[in-house]
Amino acid sequence: MSPHPPRDPLVEIEVGIRGDTAVSLGHAGRKLKEALRALAQARSERQLHRTADALWCYVVQREAMGLTDHSRLDEAFGLTPEVWRRMGVRD
Repeated sequence: MSPHPPRDPLVEIEVGIRGDTAVSLGHAGRKLKEALRALAQARSERQLHRTADALWCYVVQREAMGLTDHSRLDEAFGLTPEVWRRMGVRD
């Protein structure tokens, strides 16, 4: 007799999805940090656009996880109102 009860395949799938989602959020956060560093080094319209796109990707990923309160992102990432205003704007 097995010492462990059988695993529920749906639980296994959910755990895997949550893990992948967390990895994806981490990746989006690193890309946002990189874009913000680049913006601080070379203020340009092009880099502002890239940074706003990175912010948009990060916010969308958070919202897909059910994290809809973004009030602490400014503090966590050093975001500026300028980047928030540009988020989602397409040329």
